[in-house]
Amino acid sequence: MRKGDNLFIIAERFHISSVALLWANRYLPDLYPGTRLRVPPVDGVYHRWRAGDDLARVAEEYGVEVADIVSWPGNVGIIERKPGGKGYRIKAGAKLFISGGVTPEGGRSCKE
Repeated sequence: MRKGDNLFIIAERFHISSVALLWANRYLPDLYPGTRLRVPPVDGVYHRWRAGDDLARVAEEYGVEVADIVSWPGNVGIIERKPGGKGYRIKAGAKLFISGGVTPEGGRSCKE
């Protein structure tokens, strides 16, 4: 982030929505010049996996299908198939990208 930047300017520079940029960086404590921002490849949201999370519930929360989360190339290696191929294993603290996901608060689309 450079002096004079704001989320709208940066989002425009990368051709994504400002909402997607905001949600990609919601875990940062502060934004100031010099802050390294996470810029998502497309509109969507990041979700930090918590113990007890369930893929079906997370998919529903962001308005996508489980297959959309599991098949996103950036999530490969983060999401592991359980032995026997039934279900998935994701470590707590992992950050999944939810392509096309919408924010749970107010349901605003990340595609503005």
